[in-house]
Amino acid sequence: MLTFCISLISLSSFADYPIFAQRYTADPYHLVHNGRLYLFCSHDVLKRDAQDRPERGYIMRNITCISTDDMKNWTDHGEVFDVKDSKWGAKLSWAPAIVERNRKFYLYYGDGMESIGVAVSNSPTGPFIDTNDGPIVDKKTPGVMEGSGGRWGMWCFDPGILIDDDGQAYMYFGGSDEANFRVIKLKENMVEVDGPAVKIDAPGFFEAAFTHKYNGKYYMSYAGHHFSKPANIEYVMSDKPMEGFSAPLLAMTNPPVNDGFNHHHSIFEFKGKWYMAYHNRQVAHTNKIEDQALREYTRNVCIDELFYNEDGTIKEVIPTVDGVKQLKYVDPYADPFSAATMAMSSGINTAANGKGGRYVAEISNGDWIQIKGVDFGTLGANRFMANVACSGRGGSIELRLGDPKGVSIGTCRIGNTGGNDNWEIKAALVNNAVGVRDLFLVFRGEGDDIFRLDSWQFEQKHAYYTNKNNPIIQTHYTADPAPMVYKDTLYLYTSHDEDNAPENRFLMKDYRLYTTTDMVNWTDRGTPLKTTDFVWSAGDANAAQCIEREGKFYWYVSIHSTTDQGVAVGVAVADNPLGPFVDPLGKPIITNSQTKFAKHSWDDLDPTAFVDDDGQAYMFWGNNALYWVKLNDDMISYSGEINALDIFDKSAFGPDFEEGPWVYKRKGLYYLHYPSGGPESLHYTTAKNIEGPWTYGGLVMPHDGGKSGTNHPGVIDYKGNSYFFYHNADLPGCHDKRRAICVEQFTYNADGSISQIEDTKTGILKPVGSLNPFKKVQAETIAFSEGLKTKENKEVGVYVSSIHHGDYIKVRNVNFGNKKAKSFSANVASAGGNGSIEIRLGSHDGTLVGTLPVASTGSLDQWKIQTANVEGVKGTHDVFFVFKGNSADELFNFDHWVFK
Repeated sequence: MLTFCISLISLSSFADYPIFAQRYTADPYHLVHNGRLYLFCSHDVLKRDAQDRPERGYIMRNITCISTDDMKNWTDHGEVFDVKDSKWGAKLSWAPAIVERNRKFYLYYGDGMESIGVAVSNSPTGPFIDTNDGPIVDKKTPGVMEGSGGRWGMWCFDPGILIDDDGQAYMYFGGSDEANFRVIKLKENMVEVDGPAVKIDAPGFFEAAFTHKYNGKYYMSYAGHHFSKPANIEYVMSDKPMEGFSAPLLAMTNPPVNDGFNHHHSIFEFKGKWYMAYHNRQVAHTNKIEDQALREYTRNVCIDELFYNEDGTIKEVIPTVDGVKQLKYVDPYADPFSAATMAMSSGINTAANGKGGRYVAEISNGDWIQIKGVDFGTLGANRFMANVACSGRGGSIELRLGDPKGVSIGTCRIGNTGGNDNWEIKAALVNNAVGVRDLFLVFRGEGDDIFRLDSWQFEQKHAYYTNKNNPIIQTHYTADPAPMVYKDTLYLYTSHDEDNAPENRFLMKDYRLYTTTDMVNWTDRGTPLKTTDFVWSAGDANAAQCIEREGKFYWYVSIHSTTDQGVAVGVAVADNPLGPFVDPLGKPIITNSQTKFAKHSWDDLDPTAFVDDDGQAYMFWGNNALYWVKLNDDMISYSGEINALDIFDKSAFGPDFEEGPWVYKRKGLYYLHYPSGGPESLHYTTAKNIEGPWTYGGLVMPHDGGKSGTNHPGVIDYKGNSYFFYHNADLPGCHDKRRAICVEQFTYNADGSISQIEDTKTGILKPVGSLNPFKKVQAETIAFSEGLKTKENKEVGVYVSSIHHGDYIKVRNVNFGNKKAKSFSANVASAGGNGSIEIRLGSHDGTLVGTLPVASTGSLDQWKIQTANVEGVKGTHDVFFVFKGNSADELFNFDHWVFK
């Protein structure tokens, strides 16, 4: 026997009918989790024999999952459960139901019409495994067969799950006759029943049992009056979950393009709106399955909005061609967008990528995918990037707006990448992509498998900020600022949020360092310390602080520990503030087990240290608890007891202490700054004695509206001014787990108190120094930039990378004096010689004083100093290096510059 599944449709219009067409799907059941709507569906397969003749029957052996956060574009998660993963030997997986409980996900399915199994996963996208010894319910379960009727007897299938407000879980199921509607209680473990099944009185019931709750009422809906054709979705209401239901009412008639066949649904609330998901046979019609009997077994999923009347009854749901309203637009500039997320498509299929996701496969000439409601903004897009794999001659991706033959905004050429498993980023320059548009990726090339597409992303045209100076670091996501002044330089030690950190988890593997002598230009010093430098590290970093004592530098860190099942405090030591830093102990200073007050594994978080006037050093730390201890003169051990402050003492801590303390002393007064709440705001408290009592000072900085859930203070005096460091989420791609450091200048009040400090875009307006352009300046010395990253190697150290057309660097307060600069030299590395550096004064489109065409040096790793003439420049200016090129690829690398 041959198994065959048609892969996608060719539509003459671009309505949302159906919502998914890569595979035949039916019986949609909902799950809302972490702001996404998941639909779990039966997977219809059109089976054919050896002579390629189709056979009738519901051949469903796995469950397909799709999800959305905007109700228009759906991510294909593939088959998340297969009956081969049923320990007890289920043969089919019909009409699923899904529920989340106890941080697990329980997927119920019908083994044909005979029984119901349950598979479990730690993720909504699986894999789901059924490890039970048998089905959760079958025809031997007490109460299932009692009183059953109909010409076919009891169908033990079509589960629907409800967890009531009191925590009791119920399963509704049954089929073939109104006498066969059952409900049974489930135990809290969700894999065992609790008592016998109970019959429900629901006139006209045929199958597709589903129950939801709205305003205290139970709504039991089902496919009703099946034999009266066309089958409808009907419902009954009750004040109780197992009895007392009213006469049936109509929820939805049989939908269009369904041939009057079976009707299966799910009703749910998502982001304040109510919906009904259901299936029809639109894809089968479009795929020209002429035999109506075969179309019965090839279904597809649709969705429409549902409304209630004032008396609580359901208004009849009207199937629409255009579907529902888009709840949010797609941000094309955020993280790479999965190619398996689309509104509609033609010709393609998707396949598993081996990493829990899927890519677009089986691409032929003229195939396309559509993404609805892409918001390119007012600036528009500059560049398109696609992660592709190709083993053949390749092809191209045409970027079009509106429809597959719409306005072209660019074409991305795809060449051979060395194999279908070798993924590379290919890019193209883009024009005329502005506003909210429907985007079509149209594929061109020869053959049946031209290339594979994993993800795509646009780069936004830059705003070319002239006056924006915050965040102060733009080439990496940074957080938890820890400033230190040593001699004439301010050193800023930071946490480092990885570029691929998801919104639900911090991902920090190392620390970064930046320096300044003028408070406006920051030089990237790379990564002097990694979590792997600690043999006891479990790999994840948190906030840290470095301080100096007697010519040595002590970097106190909080990282996950292999020895403590939580976070621990360690220390690394160096003879130079730039490093290298080493762990002198080979173990933490503080672990949760050493803290007698410890409440949880996060207590030992965010250390801050300082040396008092009498030479005594102290360290504070904590998360939802606040501890301090005296450090010994060696700064890598402590003596005496660990002390705990009462964070619930309102006189000391107005809003409760959360984490991230910053302690210092000024004019005889001790200051302790700290975050509070969630999203976090910053506060301070003071004391005349380090051991207290502490007196709450007030709010220093409100939270940023919640884009960054955390904040972390760092306060320092430098060159006669006071500065307040913090972090927010004000860079492209930022979110709660990718943050950006900022700084503001402030003054203390006469009594030592601190007034509220405003989070600004302009940051430091007045530099405390200037740059000398006639001495070599590192290219990674930056006041503000867009589109760039930094890397480091042994040859040149840190350098500027990821330079593309339109990117730029701003350097502030460059003092040429009265000496006219006549030439500009830069140490660069270029593979193609297809870029240039425009040198402009004042702004990105300010006075052009020179252009350096960057010639090829042989590769991006081969460095050469190249020179261009400039029109005599004198005086003090903000200098912009604007990078231009005729390619969407990386143009060159940039190490340092100097004027002569």
